[in-house]
Amino acid sequence: MDASNSPSAGALPEKTALIGKIWRGDYPLWFSFWVLNVGAAFGMMFFWVSLGKAVTQSGSALHSLSARLGPALWLLCGGLLFGACCLYLLIAMIGAWRSARRYEGWKIWRWLTFAALIFGLYQFAFFLFALLSSILSSPAAG
Repeated sequence: MDASNSPSAGALPEKTALIGKIWRGDYPLWFSFWVLNVGAAFGMMFFWVSLGKAVTQSGSALHSLSARLGPALWLLCGGLLFGACCLYLLIAMIGAWRSARRYEGWKIWRWLTFAALIFGLYQFAFFLFALLSSILSSPAAG
């Protein structure tokens, strides 16, 4: 492999570079907070509600797919997808925090971003705790 075809040591693949930019807070504060955090969270919430309705609606393609896959495999796939969503949201929150630290405009926006992210992290942790406790206390788990 000659040097012209080999990636340099510092070069990252495009997908990694995108996640890396989010992680480092390289996007402007407004974009990092409103699009990558709030917009993504609402998009994921809409996705999960829609998926839940489609899976439970008798006669839908997803309902029959979940029946064919079986509950264990279906829950594994859903759990992996949900875990990826949670990981993304944590990366996006860290990126927005870092973007706020670099923000040079009105300081109120920096501090409001910090407060919103702390509140969002609290909500996120509370949701995960409630979800895990409901899963662990369900009759199927015992």
